[in-house]
Amino acid sequence: AGRLQRLDLLSFQFRELEEADLRAGEDDELLAERSLLQHGERLSRSALTGYETLYGAEQAVCTHLDAVASELESSASIDGQFLPLAESVRSSLYLLEDVAEQLRSYAGKVSFDAARLNEVERRLAQLTDLKRKYAGTIDGLLAYRDEIARESESLVHADATRDELAKRLEQGRLQVQQQGAAISGRRRDAAEALRQAVEGELAELAMPKAQFEMRLFVLPQAGPGGLERGEFYLAANLGEDSKPLAWIASGGELSRIMLALRRAAPGADNISTLIFDEVDAGIGGVAASAVGQKLQAIAGEAQVLCITHLPQVAAFADHHYRVEKQERDGRTCTGLVHLAGEERIEEMARMLGGAQVTERTLEHAREIIARSAPQL
Repeated sequence: AGRLQRLDLLSFQFRELEEADLRAGEDDELLAERSLLQHGERLSRSALTGYETLYGAEQAVCTHLDAVASELESSASIDGQFLPLAESVRSSLYLLEDVAEQLRSYAGKVSFDAARLNEVERRLAQLTDLKRKYAGTIDGLLAYRDEIARESESLVHADATRDELAKRLEQGRLQVQQQGAAISGRRRDAAEALRQAVEGELAELAMPKAQFEMRLFVLPQAGPGGLERGEFYLAANLGEDSKPLAWIASGGELSRIMLALRRAAPGADNISTLIFDEVDAGIGGVAASAVGQKLQAIAGEAQVLCITHLPQVAAFADHHYRVEKQERDGRTCTGLVHLAGEERIEEMARMLGGAQVTERTLEHAREIIARSAPQL
């Protein structure tokens, strides 16, 4: 009902504007014409008075100028200085004669036409009423007429438009389902490949029984990421239930899992700096060396910062820093000391054998550093 009422209103308004036969600039033209009609008698009288004074009357200005010009022309035969003066007067005479002719013509055209004045007044009143109802200018009225024509067209075909939109919506929904299903299939394949790769990496990081998986959960509504969301699950040890990766409490395990993920899917993100803390917690020996090797490999594509207590991990670093505390102005401050050369070897020896540094631990430190150097 509301649509039909709106259509009736728009039809009435369009018909009113269309029948008005609007033309841009018409109101300005009518105002100028009305002014002429209202003052026609006065304007005609002014034009006739000017004509008579300049040319029509017995003692008109042009008659006197003609006499003056003739007299000067006659005197010019005696004194040539009169000739340019006579020519100037004669030129003025011609100019005034032309003005007089225009005034006579104007007086013949201007007249008081009461019928035309009434017609102009009615048209101006009609335009004023339309401006008050719809828009403040004729250009605005024309624009509004076109606007309601488009709206009427839209309302007339509203049912067809709604059906077409519903059809397109259903087509889009089916397309989303089809493409989403294809993405889901590829996602399941990728999840299985990632599982195998991550578990292989974890086995080398002292987590041989860890079970890693990415579970897919169907979303209530498809989104930019597809029909489901993915979440990583992990069972760190044999016999444990898999839990979301976010629930894992062990910082060391989490660091190793992140390391394994980074190794299993290199270049999967745009992260330029990686920080690993406690990545070596609870491991040593061969597993520690494996951690160092993997960190060294990742450092080829991103900056890696690692906090470690194991010399087998530190040996793979490009730059080695020692964290130490110092007293300054009665306060304890923590700072970093860059280690290189013999300083680094001594620090590695302390990490190997504690506070007591011997030739044997120093030699072992040199051996670890040499063995950990990148293989070119």
